[in-house]
Amino acid sequence: MVCADRAGHLPRMKPLPLAFAACLLASGAGAAELREFDAGAFERARSAGHLVMLIISSGQTLVEADLPWLVERLSDDDILADAQFFHLDFQRQRNQLAPFHVDRDGTVIVYRGRQERGRTIGPTDEGRLRRLLEGAR
Repeated sequence: MVCADRAGHLPRMKPLPLAFAACLLASGAGAAELREFDAGAFERARSAGHLVMLIISSGQTLVEADLPWLVERLSDDDILADAQFFHLDFQRQRNQLAPFHVDRDGTVIVYRGRQERGRTIGPTDEGRLRRLLEGAR
């Protein structure tokens, strides 16, 4: 929820790639949402033992174009419905990459709780992401 300050001003929102933002808005309230990376929320999800997918891309890779659609499809699966999805912008949030040992755009990492269970680098498809998530269950 976004709240205005006392003067009625809305907070400045961080930009998302246009196609990415449009797909998020069009998808409505699905079972899961692809959230912009926030270290606190990410750590809370991991600490709670959730299945967590971290998608690291800048919008310049093939990974980015279909992400909202893929997240919606993956979360529609009853087995994966409790998975949480985070997007870390490779260019804009570069200062947050060190703990993940990532040096390439288009990296996807899956965790079960605090343990990394799999990762892939480069163009992905639904089948590859589904196998990563299912392997982490």
